Amino acid sequence: MTTFDALGFDPAPGELSRIEAIAQRYRRAGDQLRYARDAMAGPQTWRGEASEAFARRVDTLRPDLDTAAWSMSRAATALTDWHADLGELQRQARELELAARAARDHGASDELDASRDAARRLAQQHDDAAHRIAGLLRRASVTDDLDRYWVPRDLSRDAAGADPVAVALSNAIAEECGT
Repeated sequence: MTTFDALGFDPAPGELSRIEAIAQRYRRAGDQLRYARDAMAGPQTWRGEASEAFARRVDTLRPDLDTAAWSMSRAATALTDWHADLGELQRQARELELAARAARDHGASDELDASRDAARRLAQQHDDAAHRIAGLLRRASVTDDLDRYWVPRDLSRDAAGADPVAVALSNAIAEECGT
C-alpha cells in the first residue's frame, strides 16, 4: 500500500476490493430477482381457485421484479465502472507519488510543486468521477413505486466508509429510500 508522504495526501482514495464486492452483491441480487421472475412464469402444477388467484398476483409482481432487477444491474454496472476508473486514478496517484519523492529527495522544489499540482488536478478528477458514478447510482435507483425497497438495506450499510463513492452511494440509497 502506497503512503503519500511526498504529495501530502492521497489524491485517489478508495478500496477497490470493497467496490468490487458491493458491485458483485448488486449483480447477484439482480440475477436472483430475474430468477424469481422466471420461476413465477413457469408452468403451474396445481389448479383451482387458489392457483388462479396466485397467478393474478404473480402477474402484477413480474414487472416490479423486472424493474428491481434492472435497478440492481444498473447499480452494479455503475460500480464496475467506478472500480475501473478508480484503479486508473490510483495508478496515476502512485506514479505522482514516486515523482514527488524523487523530486523531494533531490531537492528539486519546482518538480515537487509540479507533482503536487498534478496530484490536486488528479484529486479533482477523482471527485468528478465519484460524483458522476453517484449520479448513475441515483438514476439506477429511481424505480417509481419501488424506491422503498429497490436495494437491500445491508448493501447501503456495507458501502459506508469504503471510500467517497461508497459513502455517496450510501447517501444516495438513504435519500432514495427515504431513510
